Amino acid sequence: MEAWPIATAGLPTRIVSRALQRGYQTIGELRRIPEEKILQWRSVGTVSIQKLQSFFRLCEVISRGELRLGSVEEVFNLFLDKDEIKVITARYNLSVPYQPHGRRTTLQEIGRITNRTRERVRQVEERAFHKLRCNLARTCLEPFYVYFRSILTGMQGSATCRDIMQTADPSLFGDFNPCAVLALFCELQPEIFVNRGAVFSLLSHSILSGIEQRLVQILRAEQEPLPEPLLTRQFQESAPAPSPSELRAAPLIARDSDKILSTIDGRHLLPEHLGHVIAERMQLMTLPAHFREIASAVNDLLTPASRVGAGIVLRKLNSSSLFSRVDRGLYTLVPRTGHLTT
Repeated sequence: MEAWPIATAGLPTRIVSRALQRGYQTIGELRRIPEEKILQWRSVGTVSIQKLQSFFRLCEVISRGELRLGSVEEVFNLFLDKDEIKVITARYNLSVPYQPHGRRTTLQEIGRITNRTRERVRQVEERAFHKLRCNLARTCLEPFYVYFRSILTGMQGSATCRDIMQTADPSLFGDFNPCAVLALFCELQPEIFVNRGAVFSLLSHSILSGIEQRLVQILRAEQEPLPEPLLTRQFQESAPAPSPSELRAAPLIARDSDKILSTIDGRHLLPEHLGHVIAERMQLMTLPAHFREIASAVNDLLTPASRVGAGIVLRKLNSSSLFSRVDRGLYTLVPRTGHLTT
C-alpha cells in the first residue's frame, strides 16, 4: 500500500490535488507528512483531514488482515454516498430479485425516475466508478472478485445468469442480486470478467466473438435449424480445435447471440433460414392463415430472446418460394416440388 500512487489510491480529491502539486507521488510519502503541515495546504480543512485519517485507518486494518466485510453492499456503503449508490443500484438493477441477463437501465430512464438530466446521472455514475476503481476499494472488493472467478472457473470459464443465481451465496451480496453485481464487476474489471447479454465469461470479448462467428458459419453452411448437440459437435470438430472453455461457451453464445435464433426445443438457426420454422409451424395450422397468426405461431416456437416481429415474418412469406399468397394477408404452403428457397 505504501507504493500506491496518490492519484488512484482513493484519497479525498483536495488531498490528491495538493499533494501532487507538491511533488508527492505515493501513499508512503504522504503518510510521512505531519497533519499540521497538510492543514496548511490551500483548500484542505478538517473534513479532508478526517477523510485522510479514515483512509489510513482502513489501510492499517487491511494490512493486519483484519478487514471483515460481509457483503458487497457493505463495501459500496463504505465508499459511495447515498446518491451514487442509488444511481448504481438503478443502473445495474442490483435490487431486482432476478433477471435473465446483464442488461442495464438507461441513463435516460434513471433521469426520468430521479428527475435529473441524463448528463447529471452519467456524472454521478462516473464518480461512483472512479471511487470503486481506486486501489483501496479494489482491495476491499478483491475477495468478491476471487469468489466470482472461482464460480466461473468451476464452470469452465462461462456461465449464464441462471447459473450464477443458482450457485452464488446470497449472504455475500446483502439485498443485491448476485447476477447484477457480476454485471457491474464486468464494468469495473473488464480485464477479468466479460458480459454478453445473459452470458458471463472469463474469456475475452475477441474469443467470444470468434466463437459466435464460427457458429454462424456452421449454421450458414447447413442452411437449416440444427439441434444444439449437433451444432456443438460440429463446433468441436471445426478448425482450429476449440479449448474446453470455448466448447463450454459455444452453446451459451448460441442461445444468447443476436445473430442466431433459438427454439424452445433446443435448435438454432440464422434469421435468413427462418422460412424453415415458418413452414414447420404452418404445417400444423389450418391454411390459408393470416400472416399475424403465422407470426404468433412462429414466436411460440422461438425463445423469448429470439422472437421476431410480424413484419419480418411477412417479408419472409413474400420472398420465399415455400409460401404463396392467396388473398390479402392470407398465406398457404406451396407443395414441395424440386428446389425451393427459404
